Amino acid sequence: MRIMSLFLVFLLVFFCYGASFAQDPVAKQYFDEGQMHLEAGNYNQAIESFRMAVSLEDDYTDAYIEMGVAYKEKGDFDKAIIYLEKAISIVGNVFEPAYLSDAFTNLGVIYLKKGNFDRAFKYLKQAVFINPSSSLTYNNLGLFYLAKGSFDEAIDNFYKAISLNPDPSNEANRNLAIAYEEKKNALEGKPAQAHLNK
Repeated sequence: MRIMSLFLVFLLVFFCYGASFAQDPVAKQYFDEGQMHLEAGNYNQAIESFRMAVSLEDDYTDAYIEMGVAYKEKGDFDKAIIYLEKAISIVGNVFEPAYLSDAFTNLGVIYLKKGNFDRAFKYLKQAVFINPSSSLTYNNLGLFYLAKGSFDEAIDNFYKAISLNPDPSNEANRNLAIAYEEKKNALEGKPAQAHLNK
């Protein structure tokens, strides 16, 4: 019975991961092209390349996530949400936590920029739960708390982000300094600054 259970788990993992990693070579080529465009800031060309990739392979999770990121970077949050949620619906909650964490993190940032704090918090907390070793996710959760004026929680999350990625170029270092400055300003009765313009 134990061998049969292990075999069923193997098959389930094989088919779930196999669908994600065994991309059509042409779809993979479009994806790689989209990545290059995204990194260069050519968002429209990136979106078109990712669109071609998913037209060839409609369960290409990475392409949906990156298309969502490209739309986010363009400022088209509604379309970004559509593609990130599509990626989540393909992946599910069990077998590919890194993909889910990326999608949830991006959704959290989008909702934070849109001012929908409840949804932002929901998605950012899910991202932390799924991938508690992501410095970027803790940094974004810190930005959430900073936007809400919860400076101690922001500082705690920026410290967690830094502990996971102590590189001096980590954005959490700058955000930690901002959080301390904002906390000091709040104690002195000075107005808060806007820090969500990225």
